Amino acid sequence: MRKKWSFEPVGMRWFRPPGALARGTLGVTAWNGARILVQLIWIVMAARLLGADGYGLFSGIAGLAVTIGGFIGLGMGLRMYQDVAREPTLFATRWSQACSGMVLSFLPLGACYLLLSAVIFPGLDWGVLLLIGGAELLGAPLVSLVAFAYAAKGRVVLAAAVPVAMAGARVLAVVAMMAIQPHPDLRSYAWLHVLMTGTAAFCMLIGAARLLDAHWQPSRLSWSDIKSGLGFSSLWASGLAFGSFDKTLALRYSSAVEAGTYAASQRFASIVAMPVEALVSAALPRLFRDGAGMREHPRLLPMLFLATFTYGMAAGACLWWSAGALVWVLGPAFESTIGVTKILALYVPLYCMRILAAHVLLSRGAVRYRVMSEIIAIATMALTMSQWVSRDGAMGAAKAILATELTLVLLFSFGIYLRRRFPH
Repeated sequence: MRKKWSFEPVGMRWFRPPGALARGTLGVTAWNGARILVQLIWIVMAARLLGADGYGLFSGIAGLAVTIGGFIGLGMGLRMYQDVAREPTLFATRWSQACSGMVLSFLPLGACYLLLSAVIFPGLDWGVLLLIGGAELLGAPLVSLVAFAYAAKGRVVLAAAVPVAMAGARVLAVVAMMAIQPHPDLRSYAWLHVLMTGTAAFCMLIGAARLLDAHWQPSRLSWSDIKSGLGFSSLWASGLAFGSFDKTLALRYSSAVEAGTYAASQRFASIVAMPVEALVSAALPRLFRDGAGMREHPRLLPMLFLATFTYGMAAGACLWWSAGALVWVLGPAFESTIGVTKILALYVPLYCMRILAAHVLLSRGAVRYRVMSEIIAIATMALTMSQWVSRDGAMGAAKAILATELTLVLLFSFGIYLRRRFPH
């Protein structure tokens, strides 16, 4: 058969409409850019309002609540995401199961949070623990559930917009606190924090009901449903623990000021890496289908790896050179963030590669391996934090999280290799 030649002008190639993945990535990146900006505003305003000690206390308490909050819902939200991405007709059933899981799990996990708080933070104000815990144990998981629902239905741009609303609500909490009381204590801010978080969660649920017809029909969860969800719950919780429990450990083994210094630097480093999360989130439905044998885009993984590695290296270099700017942004109380941020600049490319590898393992069904790897990494974090933070403060915490990220990247890479070598 004679080959047909195309004489499309070279310049016209630049005017081709972007593909679905490119459009989704651009939309998600735009909303993540907004989230980066809003979270950056919140970090700066909260740090200036509460000071290094108040910000350190808030980050440590919230880190514990977020870690336990990963089990809220019994993993039904992430299960809904996977199943509906593959079979859209399951949405109504999986949404109702996810809402039922939230109701069933809140009280026992809330009691677990209070018990651990009494052990880890003896002497802290119980009012502060209850308020911050309520926001992170109920409000934040509800918002995540709504984001999962949008993503499961293929509306990844709206899924990326949901956390922006949550971040914006928390900025409003700081603004309101500044207007009411210029020099508040942590308990005063915690009241507004939980109020704004709850309002944002309620609005997100109303929006999902209207746009997705997401209505809760109380449904009975079978043991097989709970067992399946718990696997995802362990996955989600271990991921949250890895990103939040470090602040709790920093507060446990050092002063509130040192914990605040580390928390501020680590949050800036995480914000720098957010565009990679946007890219991987936009590609996750395709990764799920690819993991199920639907090879729509054979070059998807190599392209994601190249983009992630390139961005991670560039972002880490930028964070290194701009480390001194954090003191100017946060105030003189955070002067020691310069050295901590330079260490965390090395952490950024590892963090980016870990995000990609974690999602690849999830899409390949390697949930158990990923959870076990993250448990090993959390144990590594706890061990290194206990040894280094008490000795070197915030610098020790930064070195510990760098060692932990390296451990997890190696474990995830080995898991991907095993999946490729032995698919079954």
